[in-house]
Amino acid sequence: MSSQNSLGLLKDLANALGQQLFFWGCAVVHSRGNLLCEFGLERTKTEDATGSSCYRTTYKNDIVELHGLCVGRYSLQTPSFFYTRQYRRCWVYEDSTPPLPGNYDDSLINKKSLSKIEAASRSFLEWWLEYESWIESTTSPDYRKKCFQSFRSLPKSKHWLPPNEALSWLRQYMDSPKSVPRAKNWKKLSMPKPKSRTFKNIRYTP
Repeated sequence: MSSQNSLGLLKDLANALGQQLFFWGCAVVHSRGNLLCEFGLERTKTEDATGSSCYRTTYKNDIVELHGLCVGRYSLQTPSFFYTRQYRRCWVYEDSTPPLPGNYDDSLINKKSLSKIEAASRSFLEWWLEYESWIESTTSPDYRKKCFQSFRSLPKSKHWLPPNEALSWLRQYMDSPKSVPRAKNWKKLSMPKPKSRTFKNIRYTP
């Protein structure tokens, strides 16, 4: 995969995460209760300036942590994944301990190794897709669509692909990253081409 295409796909993934942050926020205030906690994440308070809560779980001996400012999967065995809302970027975090949201040690952030960033991003996506499969199976069929509509209606929202197209793109990025197209081309590629119509022996009678 070319470096230019890798950068484009990582930008698409960052845009997907920007939208997903809103969806995770919707999960916290769901009518039946906090869906993040129901899925198994533990809620903890952080000492950052926003006063927001962190949600953390252990996943395959790694730590997955969600916060309004950043999300990540932090590992002792493989490169840790790290995304920040402020910069809308995906990086490798060179530590197995999650950072304090909003306070990042730049010496621990690897911005240059695209292969490592791609591998780390798919490790986080593995957990993310499991969560979305659970959401599909435990909420109403139009729940995620309503989340998307709410996000899109915000004045400054940077909405990404609609839910069905988004999941299809993410799954292909996970399973076949070399063949996945840029998100900007995804919808038109996935839409069936209209059949051409031919009209024969039609007479115009004034």
